[in-house]
Formats: sequence, structure tokens, C-alpha cells
Amino acid sequence: MTKDEFNEEIIIALGGNLIDVELEDKELDLAFKRAKRTFQQKGSNNMRRQFFRLRVNKCQQEYQLPSNIDTVVKVIKPITGFSVENPLSLAVYNELFYDLGNYGAGGFDFVSYEFTLQKIENFHRYMAYDAQFQHDKHRNTIRFLKNPERDNVFWLLDCYSNLTDDEYRDVLWIQSWAEAEAQEMLGRAYGKFSSVPDPSGGSVSLNGDQLVQDAQRKKEQLIEDILNGWEGDPEYYEIRMG
Repeated sequence: MTKDEFNEEIIIALGGNLIDVELEDKELDLAFKRAKRTFQQKGSNNMRRQFFRLRVNKCQQEYQLPSNIDTVVKVIKPITGFSVENPLSLAVYNELFYDLGNYGAGGFDFVSYEFTLQKIENFHRYMAYDAQFQHDKHRNTIRFLKNPERDNVFWLLDCYSNLTDDEYRDVLWIQSWAEAEAQEMLGRAYGKFSSVPDPSGGSVSLNGDQLVQDAQRKKEQLIEDILNGWEGDPEYYEIRMG
């Protein structure tokens, strides 16, 4: 959903098709920012799983990451040196798979399964498949504990990244919270005046306090919803290779 479509829906939800809702774009933008910030802090499904391709260079340990990446889970390096002609590679291969031949047909159980997983973990460590790293979330940089061995190669970062603003605007919870924020701002503005003149020469009473109370009740319900696991998020977010 675009910014204009999002703002228009809030205005209509507040009765903008019947009365003049005096909210400008800056107030609506603020309502969206507060909704997004609250959703990021309290929501459980507010990010996308992503595999990001990072170009690394020899002897460079630290790299700046894109601003949308929030958490790096794992770094995966391509295996380029495994070969049966390499004694080390052959030794690792035999160490990993030789013992599995001792299990006959129908003899594979969870013990052997866990044993195999442990062997695979050792294999990754021996072959330097996984890279040890430090992710600084404040500076959004990643630093490898060892220099890459080759220039101009790609490593994969298994990470979680934030959604785009347009994707956040599609989340029903975001829409509801932004509407409550806009209603509360409108109520506080109305609360500064007991009434305003109308075109007929009379006056119209403004119940700003009631608008604020209703908005705060909506927020309390939305917080309860998000704690109970209902966030109104889209049903599907793909895993992207970026």
C-alpha cells in the first residue's frame, strides 16, 4: 500500500467523507511511524527471512551492511577446495561418512541421526564452511574474525531484514494503530477548544476528551492482540536472495 492510499484510508476511517478531518500529512506520517515502531518492538512476525549476497575481499574483515538488515544469524562460505584428490578433503570425507556403513538396513535411528549431525558440524568446521563473525547492530556492520582467503567472492548472510514502508502499511495491525494515533492527535487538538463557530452563526461542541479515551482503549486492545499472537500481518513473506 502506498503512502497516499494509507493516509486516505485513515482520513476516511475518521469520518473524512462526512466531515472535515483537520489532519495534515505530517500528522499522518507521525501516526504511521509510531505504529511501525511499536510493531517492530512488540510484534513477533515483523521481519523477513533473507539470504543476502555479500561480496568479500581478501584481507578485508569489516563490511557495511544495508540499512534494512536487522539480525545476521549465520554466514555461509562457498566450498571451493573440496576434492577427493586432496588428502585433507578425503580424510574429512571418510571421517564424516565411513562410520555410517556400520548401520545395516533398518538400523538407522535417532542416535545415528544425531551422530551424523555432529559429524556434519565437524565437517563444516574442518573445511572452514561457516565463518565466525561479529554483527554490530548499532553501526550495522559485520566483522569476520578471519580474513577472507580470496578476492571478489560472494558469501551468503542468513539474516532477518525489516519490511519496506509500503509492506508495513499492508499490515492490518499497523493500520489500526495508526488510526488510533491519528484519532488521539485529533482529540487532543479538539480538547483545546470547548466549541467552534459553525457557518450558521452558532457553535459546535467538540468532545476531544472522548476521542482521546476511545483511541487509548483501541491501543490497549491492539497491545493485547499482539501479545496473543494476532498481528494482522500478510499471510506470506517470501525468502529472498538479495
